[in-house]
Amino acid sequence: MKKTFRLLAFSFVSAALMSCENEALPVIDNMIYINGADAGRVGTIDMATEGDTELQFTVRLAKAVDHDVTVSIAIDPQVIEDYNERYQGGYKPVEKSNIKAPVLTTIPAGSVNSNPVVVKVSPFETGGAKYAIGVKVSSTGDIPVAEETSKFIFYLMKPLHQMVPMWKKDCAAQCLPYTDWGMELLNCTLEWWCRLVPYYESRPFYVNNQCLIHCTSSKENNGMYVRFGDLVYGSYDFNYLQVKTMGGQFDTGNPADGKGLSANTWYHFAVSYDGTTGESKLYQDGQLVAVFSSMAGVPMYIDAVRLAQNMSYDYVEMCQLRLWKTTRTEAQISNNMRSEVEYTDKDLVMYLPMNEGPGAKVINDVANDDENETNHSATFGVIPSLSGDAGGKYEAHGWNEYAF
Repeated sequence: MKKTFRLLAFSFVSAALMSCENEALPVIDNMIYINGADAGRVGTIDMATEGDTELQFTVRLAKAVDHDVTVSIAIDPQVIEDYNERYQGGYKPVEKSNIKAPVLTTIPAGSVNSNPVVVKVSPFETGGAKYAIGVKVSSTGDIPVAEETSKFIFYLMKPLHQMVPMWKKDCAAQCLPYTDWGMELLNCTLEWWCRLVPYYESRPFYVNNQCLIHCTSSKENNGMYVRFGDLVYGSYDFNYLQVKTMGGQFDTGNPADGKGLSANTWYHFAVSYDGTTGESKLYQDGQLVAVFSSMAGVPMYIDAVRLAQNMSYDYVEMCQLRLWKTTRTEAQISNNMRSEVEYTDKDLVMYLPMNEGPGAKVINDVANDDENETNHSATFGVIPSLSGDAGGKYEAHGWNEYAF
């Protein structure tokens, strides 16, 4: 509040000084604005899992007056359009048919605050897109609005809440097409959620080389192999995630240094690659934990993608697997890991939410790749190129519901 007052006060003093120099300019000693709008003009609201989503805000005066002040409230898609153009926000406006909002609010005489303005949003499917509501206030009397703080955007984030399959080696899968993707990506990012479920609670991460994701490559060492454990730290503690790529390897850190992973705990991982620099980065829960450098100018080659290829001892719950043809930034990863991303995003190569539920035999690729219209869906229990290695279990070992 103090910050808001000081910013506004500075504006009023500046206007007053200007009026002394030029008597044609009026002195502005009061203004209407949206409380908190100067803090960035975008607030995040988690969408309700059931029923309407409610958001609230208040309208303020810089100083109280001796009469009621009526203020007009508008849900204005132009606010979002202007913001997107200026900041590359990527928000879509919520359909007005899904919004219930008052058209007026009143700031009572002697007060600087209106009562809370309540806006209700009925449920709708986002398709992974970023939806927002743009609010704009305007004056109905002789007190003007502060232009920059008369608008506010509420980003409606739909938190991840979904069914998740439990994987083991015998229900592993290989994404379509089974071979010969022939994909060359100078820039790419792979990201997913997972948690290890120990076969024996007393011995989690007991076995080395439990492979989660294998992006196979016909070019030696130029794919990506993601697994739990290795023998690089001279011990038999395999509670870390390792990535083998571009002729080298890097990981989430030595368990002996307190960086070990815990069983039955959800983690978000992402691996980005920038072929222009040869730099690979590993992120854990949206934060950079390791960097690996290789020769610049070499693309990532992908000919097939296998899932849970070698979970030979423990189980793993895994979901929200996304393969991008861009090098995602730390901000992009952390800002989007707890929500879906838009299925039609042009930079998505493959998107497997893995939210089908009990009885499902297929993991659906929801990415709409207009460039080559390739479907990278997969079937439980099928890795043709490993000649029966998947074991032929055509359902997940179980499905559980989680909120992330």
